Formats: sequence, C-alpha cells, structure tokens
Amino acid sequence: MMRQNQPSLNKKASNSRRWSRWRLGASCCRTVIVAVLLLQILVIYHRIPNSNNDNDITITETAPNDGGDGKGGAKGYTMPPRDSSFHSAGFVHIGKTGGSTISTLLRNGCTSFVEGSCKRNITHETVVSKYVEHYYHVPDFWRLPETKHESFIISIRDPFDRSVSSLLYHHPRNAEVYQLRQTKKQLHYGPLAFACFPTLEDFAQLMEGSSTNCNYPYHQRDVVADDCTGLACAVLHGKVRLFSHLFFNYRNILYTKLPTEPPRKIYVLRQEDLWDDWREVNKLFGQTEEVVIPHDFSNLRNISGITLPVTRDISVDGRQKLCLALTTEFEAYFKLLILAINMNNVEFEKSLKIADANCPNLNVRAMVQQIRQSK
Repeated sequence: MMRQNQPSLNKKASNSRRWSRWRLGASCCRTVIVAVLLLQILVIYHRIPNSNNDNDITITETAPNDGGDGKGGAKGYTMPPRDSSFHSAGFVHIGKTGGSTISTLLRNGCTSFVEGSCKRNITHETVVSKYVEHYYHVPDFWRLPETKHESFIISIRDPFDRSVSSLLYHHPRNAEVYQLRQTKKQLHYGPLAFACFPTLEDFAQLMEGSSTNCNYPYHQRDVVADDCTGLACAVLHGKVRLFSHLFFNYRNILYTKLPTEPPRKIYVLRQEDLWDDWREVNKLFGQTEEVVIPHDFSNLRNISGITLPVTRDISVDGRQKLCLALTTEFEAYFKLLILAINMNNVEFEKSLKIADANCPNLNVRAMVQQIRQSK
C-alpha cells in the first residue's frame, strides 16, 4: 500500500518545492520593484528644491517673455547662479505694476527660466534697454541681495490698487476667465483659500487694524483655512507663498531684497504714468533722441474690457479696513518714491493724490512727512 502511494507523495513534494520557489521569486521581484521605486523617489527628491528655503522656486508666475504665453507656470528645479556687473542696471518687476509691458522693451527682459540667451533685437531700442543687464521677477527675486548693479529700475503702483489687483487676478473664478495656466498647488489650494474670502468685500472685512502680526502659525508654503481672519491677514502681508504677487510686496523687496551696500541708484516706473516715467528714465540715462512707444504696446495686456465674475466692488467700511491694513505697504511704497531719482515734487504729488483718493483715512501726507523726517 505504501509503495502504491509513493508517486503521489513525491508529486506533492515536487509541487510544494515549485510553489516555494515561485513565492521566493515573487518576493524577490517585489523587493526589486520597491527598491527601484525608492530610488526614483530619491532622485526626484534631490531634484525638487526644499520648499523651506525662501529662495527655492516652487510657485511662480512667469513673465510674458519666458517663451510662453504670459499666463504663468512653475518649474521644479534649483536655479543656477548668475553674475551681474556694477556698470549696469537691474529691472525689478514687482507683480501687477505694468512690468510685463516694460519687459517687452528690454533686450534682457526675461527671467532665468528662459533657455539659452535672452538677448533679442528691439525696434527703436532705448538706452535703458541696452543698460539693463538682468530682469527680476518672482523666479529671480532671491538673486537681488547679491547683485552688483549700480542702478535698479523698479515698476511700482499704488499699494491699494496693486494689492486688489493681485488678489483678484488669482481668484479661481477670475483665473478661468483669464485662462491662466496654474500649478497643481494653485488649483488645489486656491479654492480652499478663497472659500474664506470669495469677494473683495469679504476679504476686507477680515482685516483687523494695521498690524502685520497675524494669527497664522504655519509655514509660508502652507495654506490653512481653519481661521479665515488669520489666513486673510497672512495673505495680505506676504506670509503665504501661494499668493506670489502679495508675497513679494514692497516691504519684501525694499527691506530684504534690494542691496544697500554700496548705495544704489533707484528709479521707478509707475503704472499710472508708465510711458512718461519710461521717457524720463531713459532721458536720465543719457538718451537724446525721442523715446518711441510702439503702438502695439501702448495698450498691452489691457484687460479693462473683460467682465470678471469677482470684481473690485467694496464698501466704504471695507475700503477703510483694507487701507488701514496696508499701512506698512504704503510706507515702503513712499520710501521707494522718495529714493527714486526720477521723482520730482510734481510727480510725487501725482502719486500722493492717487493714494489719498484710494485711502483717505490714512492721511498719507502726514505719513510721507514722518518718513522724510526719519531719514
């Protein structure tokens, strides 16, 4: 009987050994696959910049000359170093100030995202175009402290108008109308943030005084909407990296980005008087012939005819609250105007009138007088 069952037992043993070998092989395959995946993750990790570093580019809106359509984008790599020379100027494009228009008139008017040389032929090229060595916008602001330029030309705009434009430009509903190209992070966290302040009025009503101290104990890369008042405060005062144009505000650029030693020459281009300032700055840089404004650029990026779902509508009370919250931004803005070589009393008065009309509750004239006395 035992001999008759032996073939059956041997067959079972053979099957068991084959099954064991198959499981061992499968286990080895799984180990190899996991190892490959971990290796890929490590490679990606080292290629993506650490978002804890303010200088890393994780969320950016590119300039229109970045070889694209001017609708924004993001790159996930660490930027290479870039030299600058003393006998040159840097053009600093603060967001929502008309800097994109000016960048099209510069032979070096694009960010370092652009592959290869940025230099190009400019029709009726100006002295300023020839003198500007580098263009600085969101992706390259971190480079400014180490630059050697003897001069900086900075695009600016009334702080109230700039802040409102910056906020509404990236509102998810408006972004659809603009057909902005957004990062995955913007698409995910934008609606989360704007659920706290779906309109400009809602945003303004969340402001509490002029302090820049916000109840927002989170990293700048984080968007946390548990406390809408804290989030709105952090957004306005440049503490949330997702809102790039508000993050790189006048205080950020003036106090932490522009080099001061040795002292540099400052020129400003106000969006409200863009072409007059452009002509004057070129004249100060030595241009004798007429500064030609291309007809195609005179109304570049004019979006005034676009009907937006989320508008600039704001109550008197909301305006006052927002203006009060922008006190420190106005102070930095006026300091830039005071530093600007191309600003005389007449031109300075123009900017004062705009600020006074936008924020009559701030008493901007007393603010300017105090700034001048503290110099």
